[in-house]
Amino acid sequence: MIETYTDWSAEDLWQHQQANFSAHLAMMYAYLSDHDLSPDDFIQYVGERAAPGWRDCRDPHDMLNGILLNVQANGGSVHRASFNGDHAEATVAAPVRLEVMRFYGVPQDLAERTWEKYRPIAEALGLAFSWESAGKDIYRIAISRA
Repeated sequence: MIETYTDWSAEDLWQHQQANFSAHLAMMYAYLSDHDLSPDDFIQYVGERAAPGWRDCRDPHDMLNGILLNVQANGGSVHRASFNGDHAEATVAAPVRLEVMRFYGVPQDLAERTWEKYRPIAEALGLAFSWESAGKDIYRIAISRA
């Protein structure tokens, strides 16, 4: 009889899930490309569909906390975060595992555009979201009242 190993640590499972998230996203982007569909339309759609789940966010601070949770859950890290009334910002590592995205042939600019899903979420909350590259796989994100 062959035994199945199922005694993985929470850390092992978490690391594996982070890579799976990025791999699934990379494959979705490949599907869109193979079928001449717009990745930007897909990203917009994701943000619009996710927006109702963010309805309890009352201000930029709440939304940034939600984004930072997503960043860390997907394998990124938070380098700095600040909150000041109607403005919140952070410097973070990539929101997806870029090495996994690269492995599946997703260009860096497309992987980075994953940030765009937060625009329609912010708009639904009466907020404004922006992001910019701040160096190799590092990004500055900001949320303010619209």
